[in-house]
Amino acid sequence: MSDSDLGIGGGVQELNFERGEGEPRGLSLAHLLGRHPIWSDSPASVRAALADSGTIQEYGTGQVAAVAGQPAQRVVLLLEGALRLYSPPSAGRDALTVRVLLAPALLGDAEAISGALHPATAEAMVPCRVASFPAAPYLRALKSAPEACLRQFHDLAQRALKSEQLGRVSHEGSAADRIVALILVYLDQFGVPTSGGTLIDRHLPQEELAEQSGSRRRTVVRTLRRLYDGDFLRRSGRKLIVPDPERLRRALGGEELPLAHRTGERPQAAAATPLRRRA
Repeated sequence: MSDSDLGIGGGVQELNFERGEGEPRGLSLAHLLGRHPIWSDSPASVRAALADSGTIQEYGTGQVAAVAGQPAQRVVLLLEGALRLYSPPSAGRDALTVRVLLAPALLGDAEAISGALHPATAEAMVPCRVASFPAAPYLRALKSAPEACLRQFHDLAQRALKSEQLGRVSHEGSAADRIVALILVYLDQFGVPTSGGTLIDRHLPQEELAEQSGSRRRTVVRTLRRLYDGDFLRRSGRKLIVPDPERLRRALGGEELPLAHRTGERPQAAAATPLRRRA
């Protein structure tokens, strides 16, 4: 598969699982599908057939996995890492983070199956590993695995709901809400427990927070100052410590931005009592 099949920038490496860091030797794509929440309960034969059409790739931090405005030709399963989805800059507006996908997750499923364009650019926040599949064999596999189809639908519904909530909260809230939401995403990905709280083990420059939140730098400075003064954040050299993550989530008093998404293990509907046919 070429990089252009997914709307991908250069520098992407095909992954050899015989040498995959942190993975057992000989680990197959079919086996990896069995570990993803969407496909974990599907028949082995269905996973094997789907794996035959798939490709494994990895992205370094900052590399682009999908480009806004390009055709979404493949369904992507995020196996490891985190992807930042952002709308590209336009006249009078900076680039804006609209979603952060945390592994395990999906990308481009609705667009690829419906023949639409990628609505946002996907950039690796940390080293990522993905599996991608052409839309046609992926859809055939869903038709052959009702449990996977239900989970896929449930995950898509969750993402749609979060997008609606994000739009509403972003309109009613403030840039400070989005800055705090980004800090919490980085906390989830880079958090290391310490005696004084949880260290975000990554330098977060003010310029980066401003760019990713669609804010001005002075807004970031003002928001961070409020968080420092209230002991919601502390400095540790060039990094941040969150003394109490739950308190930080409540820092601004409003509804928390649903910025991050991770595919759940099992939709609630899967455990519901099946409908009975009328006599």
